[in-house]
Amino acid sequence: MLRLIIASVFWAWVALAAAQEPANDPGAELKAITDEYDKAAEAFWEQFEKTREEKKDAEPDMSKHPARQFLPRVEAFAKKHAGQPAAIPALCWIIENSQDAVPGSEDKLPAVGEWAFEQITTVHAGQKEVADALRTLSRSSWVLGEQKVVPALERIESANPEPGVKASALFYQGVVYHGYDPKPEAVAKSRPLFERVLKEFPDSEAAKKCEPFLFEINNLQVGMKAPELEGTDAEGKTITLSSLRGQVVVLDFFGFW
Repeated sequence: MLRLIIASVFWAWVALAAAQEPANDPGAELKAITDEYDKAAEAFWEQFEKTREEKKDAEPDMSKHPARQFLPRVEAFAKKHAGQPAAIPALCWIIENSQDAVPGSEDKLPAVGEWAFEQITTVHAGQKEVADALRTLSRSSWVLGEQKVVPALERIESANPEPGVKASALFYQGVVYHGYDPKPEAVAKSRPLFERVLKEFPDSEAAKKCEPFLFEINNLQVGMKAPELEGTDAEGKTITLSSLRGQVVVLDFFGFW
């Protein structure tokens, strides 16, 4: 009888622990919040598209954007797990979505976004999980400017012991300088960083990402000889760019993302 009681108590404890496990999993907790947000945001934009079908010049009513309701929940999660790696994805979410949540932040990162940025680049700078935040940090240069973002990435590169994180921090410094339309002065800053990644971390994922940037820098600048391209003409025959040398050529590139 005693064995039966002990066994019953044990299995009841196991069942209780299993039932509580998802609630104690920070990743699952945050995912539940962000999944709910994603559905709400999708519904918001779907409704806006319907409105625009009726009124072509309609503008979205950002006062109804779900980010306003979800920001306090994500911020509370980040503060609940302050200093822990679990907070990093929540802080990234805040950086990426706080402009939609705070009125008057269309062309700047609101205070809560800057707070999240500082948390990642100081408190979490030495954690290996910060690697997942580097892309978000680099993209924030659109509103914070390279003068703030690059030093923050330098701080992570210096503080973090993980080679992969160091390599990625260097790569994203180069990305911030490079931008979408690099001028000579931007190339002068980005090229050494990309080359340093290839030299110091040749087997890293960041090194692979550097290669197309360096190819563009070294081969696709105005005034340079165009690299060979091969395709098919209207009749399906193979055609190369070099075979058209001396003629006026228009290259049309398009993509979806």
